[in-house]
Amino acid sequence: MIVCKDVSQDARDTDKDVIQMDGSCRLYNFPKADKRVIIAASGSRRYTEIKIAESAVCTLSDGEVVYRFSRYGNPAAGRASYIGTGSMGTLKPEVIKPGKDFVYGQDKGTYDISRMLNAILPPEMLPANAPHYRRVGSGTLENGRNYVDYRYDAPGYMEVIRYYFYKERLIKMASGVYTLSNDGEVLDGRRCVVKVGKFTDMVDMSYLSLPDVPKFDVGQTMMNSPLSRAVGNSVGRAMRGLF
Repeated sequence: MIVCKDVSQDARDTDKDVIQMDGSCRLYNFPKADKRVIIAASGSRRYTEIKIAESAVCTLSDGEVVYRFSRYGNPAAGRASYIGTGSMGTLKPEVIKPGKDFVYGQDKGTYDISRMLNAILPPEMLPANAPHYRRVGSGTLENGRNYVDYRYDAPGYMEVIRYYFYKERLIKMASGVYTLSNDGEVLDGRRCVVKVGKFTDMVDMSYLSLPDVPKFDVGQTMMNSPLSRAVGNSVGRAMRGLF
């Protein structure tokens, strides 16, 4: 089971402004929100959750069948609402396309987190379309943490990922992605930092069952609920930032 949080600085924190066609500069007002990812798997069942603020996009697969739904609110406080991908927000199972995981690999949350977790897989476990990262260094920091560096190079592109460990437990991942000129000069780049809260083979089995909601009660009543109306626009913008 993996629980981690993308704490990368957003565009405003890193001063990445937008230059307009007329030469003026406009600073976007990006909302600062960490993205939390939960991955749980046991046998043929696998659960993935991407959570931002009080909203989450969830996927539960069992063999060749997958359920996708969204959750709004706090389940622990009994104030959660669910919306499926079927008609009127109902829960509808989908069939996983044969060979999808072989070609693209299993989804591990956001694009950045999936890429970094796949990068350290041994070659025989890499999906067919995955880039091959090579180990380029390792060492021990002054605080006693150990690190391992991986790197991937392609024409006009380079990425370096550092994995931090404490007593052999993965605690953080940091990535630098760079766009290069034909001469190898760095033209642009961005950073991604992920804190790993849990990385263990002990699984919370409660994640591997569908929410206990009668008939997935997400019909017209929920679609018109105050919660749904309140989060409609803000959640939509937040969700588009997840991928």
